[in-house]
Amino acid sequence: MHLSYRYWGKPSCVYSSWLPSFTLSRQDKAVKEAAKHVYDAQRKVKGKPGLSKPLHRLTGKSKIDKNRAVVCKKKYTRPKGKSCDEYPMASTREGGKEESKKLSSHRMINAKQNSKAGTRLNQFYGNNRVMDGDGFFVKVK
Repeated sequence: MHLSYRYWGKPSCVYSSWLPSFTLSRQDKAVKEAAKHVYDAQRKVKGKPGLSKPLHRLTGKSKIDKNRAVVCKKKYTRPKGKSCDEYPMASTREGGKEESKKLSSHRMINAKQNSKAGTRLNQFYGNNRVMDGDGFFVKVK
């Protein structure tokens, strides 16, 4: 079954019974620290979001920024060349949960790798037509 949508101004089809997977590799030098964090976080965070149950996309810059601020607090020291990576990602409805309840994870990782992983995630959303509320999985090789 598929539904017809207008996505980025273009007619598109979405297969609602299929959930895509965003994939990162711990061997990929461009994103290896981000991939390692996701791999570890998927095994630490309650419910194993993105691994055993899907994440759901969240849109809207202010909502995403709010999610990020909950997990990657401004008070955290960011060593030179590092930035705060959060999981589940801020651009998901599962993001922005308190770490103290083991519902999220943060780690300071290489800033360039964090940015590259974020760019790939946004490309994944577009290429797979993942819209607000749509589910997807995260695989780490």
